[in-house]
Amino acid sequence: MTGPPRSTGAPVFAAAQGGGNGKSSLDLVEEDYAAGALDKENANRYRAYAVLAPEKLPQKYKSAAIGKDATESMVRQALEWDGLSKSTKQEILELRANGFANMKNTFETEHFVLHYSTVSTSDAVPAVDVSGIRGVPDYIEVAARSWEDIWQRQVVQLGYPAPKGVTAQNKFHVYYNKIPYYGYCMPTNVELEGVSPVPVGTASAFIVVNNDFYGFPPNDEDRTGAEVIRSGALKATQAHEFMHALQFAINVYGSGWLMESHATWAEDAVYDGINDWH
Repeated sequence: MTGPPRSTGAPVFAAAQGGGNGKSSLDLVEEDYAAGALDKENANRYRAYAVLAPEKLPQKYKSAAIGKDATESMVRQALEWDGLSKSTKQEILELRANGFANMKNTFETEHFVLHYSTVSTSDAVPAVDVSGIRGVPDYIEVAARSWEDIWQRQVVQLGYPAPKGVTAQNKFHVYYNKIPYYGYCMPTNVELEGVSPVPVGTASAFIVVNNDFYGFPPNDEDRTGAEVIRSGALKATQAHEFMHALQFAINVYGSGWLMESHATWAEDAVYDGINDWH
C-alpha cells in the first residue's frame, strides 16, 4: 500500500453494539449517518456528544444502553477531521478538554502514565484504598499492574510493535473518565492540521477507560456485577484498547470489523478467564 485512503464521508466501520437488545447512542448516530440522514458535521458532533456529553444529544439519539467500544467511531472522526468546519472542530476539542479537566492525579509505571480523579465528581475512580500504596486508589493500582501485564503479553511475548511515541522518556497515556462505554483508543496525530492523512504506520494514540464500570454486566471475574473494584471489566477493556493502539501503529486505516475482532481476541490472549462481553 503506497498511502492511506481518503475518507469517503460514509462510515466504513461497524457501529459498536449496545447492551442487551438496545442500541447505544453511537449505534443510532452511525445508522443515520450511513443512511444519509446525518451530514458529516452533525455526525461528528454527535459522535463526540455520545461519548463525552450525552446530555447534548438530540432526543432521538439518547440511549440508556451501555456501549462497548467507542474506538471505531472515534477513529472515523479522526479520519474525517480535515473535512470538518472550524467551529465543529473547536466544539469537539473543547468537549475533550472538559472531559479531562478533572484528572489532576497521575500514576506512572514503566511504560504508562495513568491520569485519574479522586475528587467528588462523576469522573472520580472508586475511593477504596486498602492495599498496596497508600494514597493511590486500589482501582488505579489494579489498572497499573494490568497495563504492565498487557505490555508483557502483547508486545514482549506476542511481538507486536510498541505504540508510536512510547520510549524511555515518553510513556503511553491513559485517562479514566465517566463515559457510557467501556473505553476507546483515540489516534492523535491523525488529526493534526496539515498532515492528515498520516502515512501508514505512524499513528500515535491515547486510551480512555471507564472510571468505575458501575452498572456494567458481570463477567467471570466480576461475578455479581456489584463489586466495588470491577477488576474483570477493567483488565479486559485495557487489553482490548491497547491492541487498538498497536493496530494504529501498524495501520490506522485497516478494516474496522477486523480491528474489533482482533482486539476482542486480545482480551482472551491476555485474560482468558475473565470472559467479558466485548
